[in-house]
Amino acid sequence: MDIAMPDNDMAALNKKFLLLQINDALFPIGSYVHSYGLETYVQHGLVYDQNTAQQWMMQYIDNAFLYSELLAVKLTYDHSHTHNLTAILTMEQLYLAAKAPQELRNASIKLGNRFIKMLQTLSLAGIDNIFKQYINNSQDHCHPIVYGIFCAATDINIDDCLDNYLYSQMAGLINICVKSVPLSQTAGQQILQQCYTRWPQLLKKLSALTIDDFCIAVPGFDLRSMQHETLYSRLYMS
Repeated sequence: MDIAMPDNDMAALNKKFLLLQINDALFPIGSYVHSYGLETYVQHGLVYDQNTAQQWMMQYIDNAFLYSELLAVKLTYDHSHTHNLTAILTMEQLYLAAKAPQELRNASIKLGNRFIKMLQTLSLAGIDNIFKQYINNSQDHCHPIVYGIFCAATDINIDDCLDNYLYSQMAGLINICVKSVPLSQTAGQQILQQCYTRWPQLLKKLSALTIDDFCIAVPGFDLRSMQHETLYSRLYMS
């Protein structure tokens, strides 16, 4: 005998599974073809084993990722709840302007556009109109911006939104480490475990950041991403 679930519980469960789906490595937006400069570090002999890969991950999370992608998700989410489309579009342009390496700018836009196209193939109800307004008014559709506004428009909890995004992005980079260095799958999981022990502190720091902290300079990561454009051989697009 089937037992009917209350509507509120079913809605919450659907949001939970939707969040898992859009953050899954199998969600086909092409994130697996971008190393975000890591491939340059590997080819230059700067990342070559488990220890150096873990050091790169920690530095990337604490600097480039925190103040750029992760903060973009948080700020976009906040602006979406106040229906401040102007602030969202302005922030997106700041985000692109701060992405000095062309490959990183292109990667964000490609992922964002693919993300939107995949969402449009799903039968999703109850999405706040701010998401449609953003799609119609933005010319770029950067991935962290799209992700943040979609989570807000579907009333996904901000903590769940950030936790899943952080895990998804880091797990994807771990997979690239495993393939590029190369490392064993076991080593990759050990690095991931070390990363997520730092996440509570990272998210606490994120909660205090504002637009004034958005996209602080990370010249080392930017230079390696620029060098990626002229590597002799490449497996990844960025």
